[in-house]
Amino acid sequence: MKVQSELFELEKKAATAAPEEELALVTSRTLKALFPGTRYCLRVIDNETHSLKCLCAEGPLLPGATDRVLIKRHAAIKTGFQIPTETGKVALTDSYHPVFEGGWDGTCTPIVAGGRLYGAINLERPPTRPLDGRDKLLLIMMANQLAVALKNVGRLRESAVRSDFLERALDGANTLVVVIDAARMIRFVNRAVADIIASRPQDVIGTDIATWFAAEERVALKRIIVNTVRGRKTDRARLTLCHRDGRKSLLEVSTAPVVDEDGEVAGIIATGRVVDPKNGSGAK
Repeated sequence: MKVQSELFELEKKAATAAPEEELALVTSRTLKALFPGTRYCLRVIDNETHSLKCLCAEGPLLPGATDRVLIKRHAAIKTGFQIPTETGKVALTDSYHPVFEGGWDGTCTPIVAGGRLYGAINLERPPTRPLDGRDKLLLIMMANQLAVALKNVGRLRESAVRSDFLERALDGANTLVVVIDAARMIRFVNRAVADIIASRPQDVIGTDIATWFAAEERVALKRIIVNTVRGRKTDRARLTLCHRDGRKSLLEVSTAPVVDEDGEVAGIIATGRVVDPKNGSGAK
């Protein structure tokens, strides 16, 4: 029961921990609870350069023992890990190499997700009380949990960078750009839109886009939104924008669904331009 409880707590805490350092600390506390009297060394490394990012250890480390991650070949084969380039920081071996003083018996479990190495966990015990099959299986389960969590941290970081770049690119575009969710609530407007509606972006985020249009236009707007949510794009539909001062602008609008990682429509992106109602050309 203790093992199940500790693993459940590890899974729960790993799901909410953010930086690699937090994940390493959560895992090291679990190692200490599940393997009393055992020396452990947890290393988290960069999955591309293999540089050490954080280290947690319980016991006297040998000089230079953590300069390289040494993984047994059969463990690399089982996890699907391949060393892409020789960095000098990771090597495959045929036998276990201790990282602690005292010459204890041990095992090293790689932290691998999607063929990429995120680190390793070393456990060592005195020869009189060696690690058994149950211990090694438990360690593999923990390494797998940590690998998934570390991979997700990387994804979130990459996603944040991409989102920031995309938002800045859209914000500076001359084209009108609006992103709404399936409930018509505005999630993003670029500067071109903010200039036309004479409002700050933060003042319209979370409001219903239908309020920008006259009542007689809302049936057409609803049809466009419903069709886009169902996966059908709209190309150059015309809608009349009502300004707060009573003016009106004719817009030519195109829409496309925004799809999440599960393939579900999470929102709609609309691009457009103001057109001259007399000749249909772009307004000056």
